[in-house]
Formats: sequence, structure tokens, C-alpha cells
Amino acid sequence: MIPTVIIGARQRRQGTGAFLAKFFDDAGGRVVAVVGSNLNRARSAAGQLREKYALSARAYGTLPQAVQEENAQLVVIACPHEFHETFLRQAAAERCHVFCEKPLFWCAACEAPGSLDQTVAATEHIVRQFTANGRVLHLNTQWPYTLEAFYKLYPHCKKSPAAIRSIEMGLSPLTTGKAMLVDSAPHFISMLQTLLGKVELKDLKLDSKGDEISLTGVSVHPAGEVRVRLELKHCKRQPRPAWYGINGMRAHRSVKLPEYRLSLTSPQQKVLVEDPMRSSVKDCIAKLQNPPANDGRLINGMKLLHEIVNL
Repeated sequence: MIPTVIIGARQRRQGTGAFLAKFFDDAGGRVVAVVGSNLNRARSAAGQLREKYALSARAYGTLPQAVQEENAQLVVIACPHEFHETFLRQAAAERCHVFCEKPLFWCAACEAPGSLDQTVAATEHIVRQFTANGRVLHLNTQWPYTLEAFYKLYPHCKKSPAAIRSIEMGLSPLTTGKAMLVDSAPHFISMLQTLLGKVELKDLKLDSKGDEISLTGVSVHPAGEVRVRLELKHCKRQPRPAWYGINGMRAHRSVKLPEYRLSLTSPQQKVLVEDPMRSSVKDCIAKLQNPPANDGRLINGMKLLHEIVNL
């Protein structure tokens, strides 16, 4: 069992922290501590985990104290993204593995004029720290874990990057305005990287109309170029619509409530999918025994996110 600290277990915004605590505890990451923006909030979050999932975790007001007193090895960052960079640096200083909700980090400074170099440099510094420590830095962009189900719907789409002509995705974030891009573009970027490797974007065009955003462009990769499209539409109701497509073949996410059973569907069939967030957690746990080398995707991903949000 891997002693694990959860940051952001209160259901303040989109509320993934509590679910992640349960998933990690199920996967072998024993949740021993909860950190909040202050001790009272941490105590409240710990109480919620105890009541909802029977998880016994102690509350702390700071991450270093939680790691040191609990001898924690893994930190789960699920707080609002404007606090991610601080906790990433603290976790690296404590030589912990990290599972981080997307985006890796973001704050107002990332949208300042001329901030691209600073954003990339900050990402490079963080990634170097984890690599030097031999620790995992896992970003929770869970859509790639659904690709095997997609290929069951469309076996002919499982091709080399050179055979991919188009990639598109539609998501329905809770946020509005530019915040929709900060929340959702990391998912889209992760799909591009999984299907194509490290990529560059060109000819980007952003159309915004009310609570809808459309991003189009071209993804350049070592084997060629791919037309890309991301459609975002603000939605409050659950389950929120979501879909993606490769070479014009689309799969829609279907969610059966209240059990939250997930499927990918095409016009012809439906394929059950394990909750991709749970799959992401399992993947993170599996990496801890043999942390992968830095492949540059986190740095590439933050560069692309910066370019998209600052169009």
C-alpha cells in the first residue's frame, strides 16, 4: 500500500478529488492525509471522505507537514488549477510521486503578454525535478484510456499516424468563456499526443459565440499533418455530452445513472468502458515501480495549451 495525500478532496468546483481518493484507495494508494487551503477545510474534506467512503485520513494545513508526518510517497493534486504549480514544486521538494488533475498548472500570469516562454520554462523546471528524483508526474487526461473501446466500434480506424486525416472532439464543460479552453483543451491535446506523438499546431482559428467555442486548425507531426477540431458548449446538467472522432468516425459517450456506467456508442453499437479516471489512476500506480523517462509530452502539452488559450 502506497501512503497517499489528497489535495482538494472537498467538492468545491467539479469535485473530482473525492472520487480520486476512492479510486486510489481501491488501487493500492492508501489515503492517509488530506490537505486543504486551511486546516478547517482539510478537516471538512477528511470528514466527507470518512462519511462517504469510510476512508480514515488525517487533516493537514500544509503539504510538507502531511508528507513528513505520514511518510507519504504519492500526492494527488485535485485542487483548483491556479494552485497546482505551488503544490507541484512542494511535492517535488519532498521527493513524492504526483498524480495531477489537468491542466498541469494555470494562472493569470499564463495569460499575460509574452508569457509563453515563462510558462514553458516553468514546466521544464518542474518536469526536470521529477525526472531527477526518479519520480512519476502523471497528468490526469483520461480520454486516451477509452481508445480501445473506440477501436472496437471502428476497427478500421486503428492505423498509423500517417493514415490519420482528421481528429475532432466535442466536450461540455461546466465553465464558461476562456475558462472552457483551460478546462477542456488538455483533454484534446492528450488525444492528439496519444494518436500522433508530440505535435505542433498551425492555422489555428477560434470562433466564440455565447457559451460555445469552436477551435480549428492543423496538427503537424513527424508523419504528416492532420485536420483538428475542438467544439465546446457550456452545460450544467449531468451527464454532460461528450464525443470524439477519427477520420470522420464518431463515438459518443453514454452514461447510465445512477450507477455511472460508461459506454462509447456509434450508430450501430455500444461498447462498455471502465471509468477512464479509474483507468488513469491504475496507470499511475503501475508506473510507480518503474517511472518512465521524460518524453517531452508534458512540456509540449503546456506549450500547446498556452497557444490555444491565448489565441
